[in-house]
Amino acid sequence: MARTERSRFNERTFDGDETTVDSRNSGGREGQTETTEPPRNPMLVDVTVNHSDMFLVPTIRQVSGVELTLDTRRYEYDGCPFRFLTASDDRGGISPELVREDPTVSDAIAYDEMGDGCVYKVGVASGLPILDDAISTLGIRVRSVVSRDDGWGLQLQVPDRAALVRYRKSCVDAGVTFDVDRLSRDAADERPRCSVLTPEQLETVRLAHEMGYFDVPRTTSQQELATVLGVSPSAVSERLRRSLGTLVETELR
Repeated sequence: MARTERSRFNERTFDGDETTVDSRNSGGREGQTETTEPPRNPMLVDVTVNHSDMFLVPTIRQVSGVELTLDTRRYEYDGCPFRFLTASDDRGGISPELVREDPTVSDAIAYDEMGDGCVYKVGVASGLPILDDAISTLGIRVRSVVSRDDGWGLQLQVPDRAALVRYRKSCVDAGVTFDVDRLSRDAADERPRCSVLTPEQLETVRLAHEMGYFDVPRTTSQQELATVLGVSPSAVSERLRRSLGTLVETELR
């Protein structure tokens, strides 16, 4: 595969000086603004997002045996947005020609070769963005974007569960399938503690507290808690009842 392939990208748009991140997105993430302070007690969350009109999803669905990794930065030069896409194993038949057939892509060129894969420079044409505007207002850090099944797998660093729920809602409202695959506290922020509750009960009570389940009036529901935890609402209800019963019993001893 040639190291560089000319296409509809003109030199002014894609072959100028070193790629420049638009000043409006100086933080590097799509639609994300840098903050000066890191989030407190952040969580690491793996989610899968999927929609037929999402950027590069049509390409993902056409190739097999190829892991696609998208640069978390969204670049823009002379008004033309683009992203860098890495195919880690190019034996699956991916090529600039195939990527150009994707209706969410304006154009694609082979930018660099690496081992048995290739880096592509891909113009963003239309379709749903992978990282929507909600990211910029919720303090969510995007750590990686990798193809998964028929969509994209995102690893996010989220300041709290309430932010995760709001981000999920923005995706669902746009018709995007949103699945939480794994949720854990950032190991760097874990602190040892003693508790009369089981780990599952403690996690559920902490989530309920952070999301306002115990507020008056409540600002979340058992259904929303269940969605984040990946369990049924009845399981959430049982955990809360047992947890509160244990805490009350311990306090009254």
